[in-house]
Amino acid sequence: THRRTHNHRLRREVYENYPSTRRVTHPSVLDFVDELVKAGSKPKKILKYLQETTGKRVILRDMHNLVHRLKVKRRGTGAVEERLEAVLRKFCASRGNNASIFMDETKTTQTITMQTRQMGRFFEAFPEVVMLDSTHGTNSSKYKLFSFMIDDAFGHGQYVQHALVENESHACMMNAIGAFKKKNPTSDRIRAIMIDKDFGEMSLLKRSFH
Repeated sequence: THRRTHNHRLRREVYENYPSTRRVTHPSVLDFVDELVKAGSKPKKILKYLQETTGKRVILRDMHNLVHRLKVKRRGTGAVEERLEAVLRKFCASRGNNASIFMDETKTTQTITMQTRQMGRFFEAFPEVVMLDSTHGTNSSKYKLFSFMIDDAFGHGQYVQHALVENESHACMMNAIGAFKKKNPTSDRIRAIMIDKDFGEMSLLKRSFH
């Protein structure tokens, strides 16, 4: 007879590193990643989001494979507004996630903000120092990805809000900052903000976080 048994203990660490275990399948996570890709987000930023949101040991190769699958699957039909609404509805359906859309006087979307439940928890735990990070001109729609970050107890940067902005105008920055303050009551505990030397709305930051 042939007996099929393991001749070694299956350690948790080994199991968590299996490709099938690392695979990301949650619809709202996939939709959000698809939007990050279209916004021109950096690979490491997407990888960090996947690791934080899923708790899985996603590696860079997994992320590249996922992005490739999303690009292949992406539909070329349907109005952009309809697809955006569907994506944000799925995103907000997950407990603790929230998103906001801001439009200008012509009803054109100028700012979209997104924060996961885990992002909110990170900021609540470490609100003293906030860093602003932006990605410029890397997507066909020319929207910019404007992100809020903090450092956790281990000195690792963690994203606490993403905002897709039409540009870095006063109005778009007010949208992003206003949404952040509204969703995060502990923003009054911010003591320092680190920004890129090219950031042009210094006065707005001073008024918003005085």
